[in-house]
Amino acid sequence: MGLFTPVKKHPNRFNYTPRYYDPAKEAREQRRRELRGERGGDIDEAVAQGDYKPGDYLRRRKAMRIERKSAEGAERKGGRRSMLTLVVVAAFILVAAYMLVPRIVSLINGAQQPQTATEQSAGNPSGATNTEEAEFDPYAPIVIVPNDYQE
Repeated sequence: MGLFTPVKKHPNRFNYTPRYYDPAKEAREQRRRELRGERGGDIDEAVAQGDYKPGDYLRRRKAMRIERKSAEGAERKGGRRSMLTLVVVAAFILVAAYMLVPRIVSLINGAQQPQTATEQSAGNPSGATNTEEAEFDPYAPIVIVPNDYQE
């Protein structure tokens, strides 16, 4: 039931089997590839043509790495542009909200005021809309309006 044991019973083992290298077989395969017209290794061809210089592979890799990083830098500049666009759009939205919110609030208040004015005029027969007169006074006498629709 060994789920976890802090002490190892044996060291790590590596299963390494050495492979046999036959230079004669490699030379035979190289000749066969040349006879068939297959491409050999790039370095082998460059050595055969005399174009290979030690370190070419590393220089090419370095050049590709520099090119890739410059492409990433161009993407980052594009990211800066998009960030600037985002900031400009956000500022435009804030200015529009700053200008429109007071108008919307005044419209809402204007929509609510006529309702209160009709309620006040119904409660006050004189039609006064002053806040002092519109307030409810429980001690004021009740005004009785005659009913004109009696039969």
